[in-house]
Amino acid sequence: MKRIMMLSMAFTIQIFLFTDCQAIDEEITSGNVLTRAATVTETPLEIIRQAYLFAMPVVYMDVTRASYSIPDNYFYTADKLPDYNYKNVVAVNIDTNYSIAFLKLEDDPVMFEIPDMGDRYYTYPIMDAWTNNFVIPGTRLTGNGPQKYFITGPDWTGEIPAGYTLITSPTNLAWLDGRVQVNSPADLEETVLPLQNQFTLVSVNPPSTAGRPSDKYVPADFGGKSVVQVIKEMPLEDYFNYFNELLELNAPFAEDSVILQKMATVGIGAGKIFAIADFDVDTQQAL
Repeated sequence: MKRIMMLSMAFTIQIFLFTDCQAIDEEITSGNVLTRAATVTETPLEIIRQAYLFAMPVVYMDVTRASYSIPDNYFYTADKLPDYNYKNVVAVNIDTNYSIAFLKLEDDPVMFEIPDMGDRYYTYPIMDAWTNNFVIPGTRLTGNGPQKYFITGPDWTGEIPAGYTLITSPTNLAWLDGRVQVNSPADLEETVLPLQNQFTLVSVNPPSTAGRPSDKYVPADFGGKSVVQVIKEMPLEDYFNYFNELLELNAPFAEDSVILQKMATVGIGAGKIFAIADFDVDTQQAL
């Protein structure tokens, strides 16, 4: 009898939880949860702390782009393997050679071609501005045969050239971070570099030379500082206004709508201006 009662209670609890979860799902669908989340009693300081972390991937991506000082839509291929002095990115590989490009896709698409790689392992992932790998051409996923890709920004419409496979980037800023297996210093010179020099990246039209947001907020010369150091030294207003400008070209995902609504209340969002003077004295001091 006791066992039956316990099973009955457990079943009742499951029904309650399922009904409650179902109601939550319905509220999410109808938008009620978003409204409730946006009006929680979080202080501006708490929201700004969350926003600082939320903004980091996009800011880090663009400061990294600026640190290389290479043209948009252009491959930069290293001619030697990195050592302990390399600080542009963390945990860099030492058994692959890098070939990178930062894509500017708000103007026009780019054509990306991969040569026949024979039996050589390679991977050329492409990250969006939020540092998500949204496509990973390479041995593991697309094979070692020759390939042609037509990479566009999220808002592009038009005709794809014959023989090309469409890749749509979720953001207008993207990072193509290619790597090819290296077996020895001699192998790098004799095999890897000749292969990497056959990868091509061609803009449909030359990208505009209009200023980037980083031109306002990032020093032209890092003076030997790492990307992390440059970001740490950035004044808070510059950090968020830099992020605000990046958001205008690199939209966040719909799943992030809750924090986007919260950030909008403190002057953080596409087209907004973040100013410390807008807050009370205690918050200004804390910031």
